[in-house]
Amino acid sequence: MSFDWDPYAIIDTRDGNTDASPLLVLLHGYGADERDLLPVAAQLPTQFTVASIRAPFAMGPGYTWFPLVANPAFDFSIVRDVVERLEDWLEEMKAKHETIVLLGFSMGMAVATSLLRRRPDLITAVVGCSGFALDAALDPGQDFFDDAALKHHKLPLFWGRDPQDPVITEDKVEYTNHWARAHTKLTKVNYAGIGHGIGAQEISHIGEFLDAEVFGARL
Repeated sequence: MSFDWDPYAIIDTRDGNTDASPLLVLLHGYGADERDLLPVAAQLPTQFTVASIRAPFAMGPGYTWFPLVANPAFDFSIVRDVVERLEDWLEEMKAKHETIVLLGFSMGMAVATSLLRRRPDLITAVVGCSGFALDAALDPGQDFFDDAALKHHKLPLFWGRDPQDPVITEDKVEYTNHWARAHTKLTKVNYAGIGHGIGAQEISHIGEFLDAEVFGARL
């Protein structure tokens, strides 16, 4: 049966912006929803139009993009279905917004980096908070991610996390660190004390990263 999901998004076109303004796409974490990251986006450069997407599967009080990797229900084909549908959505957005930045928290970072590995041509930069990239070994066909193309593009990736994050397991951290350094223009910052979250200093640093890498500001 085909995967029939029409992504629902809250879209905020800020005062002074147009349909062609740079687009910041928010991808929430496991069990959250499309409103979760809006307070973060409100503190980032105002040049962005913000689109926050709700994950497709109900989970607790919120939603999830796919089952947890450690869950017996995890199936990479679900990742494929979700990411391919988001690719289609990004292509629609790209027709209006030349610049597209993805910001993902936790599992949302896994989705953002998966999109980056599939279609680096659609994306300008990625911000990942307290998250990870999916191990390519999870793909039975070993054909879904195009890391070779991404390595050629070397797109900017901001990755912020607490070294003591109690949620993201060490194997995911190690894989993400190795993959990101090899395939992206990585800015990695550790923030002690934020746990599995996003801190005020981190938001400030994300704003600086976006100013420099997206808008070309000299810092």
